[in-house]
Amino acid sequence: MCDGARLDVDAAFEAFSFRAFRVDNGEAVKLLTRRRKRVAALIGNGSYDAAAVVPALAEGRWAVPDRFNFTRDVVEVLARDPKRRALTYLGKDGVIEPRSFFLIAEGAARWATVLRENGVEPGDRILVLAGKTPDWLEVMLAALKVGAVGVPCPETMSASALGIRISVSQAKLVVAGEASRDEIARIAEGPTAVYIEETRARASSLPDEAPTHDTGVRDPAFILTTSGAASGPRGVVHTHGATFAARLAAEHWLDAGPHDAVWCTADASSGAAIWNALLGPWSRGAEIVLHQEPFDPLERLQCIRRLDTTVLCQTPGE
Repeated sequence: MCDGARLDVDAAFEAFSFRAFRVDNGEAVKLLTRRRKRVAALIGNGSYDAAAVVPALAEGRWAVPDRFNFTRDVVEVLARDPKRRALTYLGKDGVIEPRSFFLIAEGAARWATVLRENGVEPGDRILVLAGKTPDWLEVMLAALKVGAVGVPCPETMSASALGIRISVSQAKLVVAGEASRDEIARIAEGPTAVYIEETRARASSLPDEAPTHDTGVRDPAFILTTSGAASGPRGVVHTHGATFAARLAAEHWLDAGPHDAVWCTADASSGAAIWNALLGPWSRGAEIVLHQEPFDPLERLQCIRRLDTTVLCQTPGE
């Protein structure tokens, strides 16, 4: 499948077998049908190439490049097709908003400029408190682009918990949504805080291109925090090499490919969202679905259909 040859619909469909969430036999058939239609459409418009996704393994061994930056080497590559869809976002107002890789890449470049204007340099830690929105993606991608280390945190963190997270991570900057403003204001001695909503309008006038720091695979990319179920939350450093390797789980666990729309329901602050919403699906050329509301079984099933979801990643409790 990696010889660069074009595939017919049946071959492409068989290459990515169905391993998504199944509601019942009827719903599974609908998801299978949508998946087949996606493959046919991609092949029909010439945008499906089996060699387009770089594998993480070669002859059973890791094939990780020495230099890798996810924003530059995945998102901006996919953005070369200005019409290629990156995500479908369903906001709290119920409006469905598609977004292309081209627009996501532009947004990440603008946020990279914002970060640099606030003194962020390669290796600096950035706390990100944002819901699962396109803004969250663009800020996280911007952090990768400038070589900073993203530290995703829940929007609902208290001032005391935030103070600990800032101290432990030695954060240089906090980027947050308006929902976190009051708790951030209660921190006596904290780093500069940039608020997404008020920065968005100004950022729109910034250049839509920005230089990328040439990160090595051993450079830190994220600090993800454990749940703390056993002995309290612990920050775990993930390198840029790990951002490359995320494609392996997306291939073999999510079974995601260019014909898929992957919906990971995990909170934006979790490692699951980083692996299964930000890194993995896009590494495999798939689209993602963004929608973060409290679990409602009926709404979940309706959204699977409305948002054309083919792969659903959620906790067993849901």
